[in-house]
Amino acid sequence: MVGGQQAFTSEGQSVGVNNVSESLQGVYRAYFEQHIPVDFVHVRDLGPERLRAYKLLIVPYPVMMSQEHVAALRRYVQDGGTLVTEARCGWVDEKGFSSPVIPGGGLDEVLGCRESELMPIAKPSALTIKTVDEALPLLKPGDKLDTLFFEETFNVFGSRSRVLAEFGDGRPAMVAAPFGQGQAIIVGSFPGSAYHHFHNPNNAKFFVGLAEWLKVRRPVEVSSSEPDVLVEARVLEGDGSRVLFAFNRGEKKTLAKLAFKSPAAKFKLIDLETGQAVSYSFEEDRVAMAKELAPREVWVLALTSVK
Repeated sequence: MVGGQQAFTSEGQSVGVNNVSESLQGVYRAYFEQHIPVDFVHVRDLGPERLRAYKLLIVPYPVMMSQEHVAALRRYVQDGGTLVTEARCGWVDEKGFSSPVIPGGGLDEVLGCRESELMPIAKPSALTIKTVDEALPLLKPGDKLDTLFFEETFNVFGSRSRVLAEFGDGRPAMVAAPFGQGQAIIVGSFPGSAYHHFHNPNNAKFFVGLAEWLKVRRPVEVSSSEPDVLVEARVLEGDGSRVLFAFNRGEKKTLAKLAFKSPAAKFKLIDLETGQAVSYSFEEDRVAMAKELAPREVWVLALTSVK
């Protein structure tokens, strides 16, 4: 209803077909590449019990939200959660009415700023990180993130609100603020969709850095001897057992190292293809093992507790 199904036209060329979907895909891609699991939470499930399980809640392409859901986001931050959102947050409600203040529905108080100007941009642009900040551990001043669709700038209020990034002319482009027991960040564009389309590594570092800031631990820590080879790892959990999958998604051979927390003090680790026991070591509280994987090779391990 509010541009969610539209393509962005850049210098006469169409970019994408669905703003909502591509914003979600961009955020998911950033975390997928770093083995950080993501849940997609439907707005009907924004109750306090469900949201309490999450350290970080990201709301991409947030231009249309009902007042009920806006209130749930306020409560989430008030109770100690971390909210990250994009441009024109809460602009239009469920009845199609636009808010006189943006972010709407009282989210301006949560985000510590209000929209001062909105500039449609004719082609992809960039915002620039302004300062060192704990919320941006993987970015440094001068790093640039790709932007799309709009440049939304802000009037910042509150003694504890801080400007993290700016557009080319120095206008505030990213603001962080505390609220209640939690905190919130708004970006005045759509970095998720921009990452989906253009793959600027700094856009991914923005999202992944949020997880590092909040000490979100990966279920499986993965490293590859070839920096340009993605090794994907996934875990299936059962009663006293786990099955671990490692996929070499690249086109080169790589030495993949995996580490994950054991569900039991005593266990056996088996390669399900060969039936052979797999050697391992301990690194802090995690079980670690390694294997050279050919391009597109899959390694499947079973970890079973032993009484």
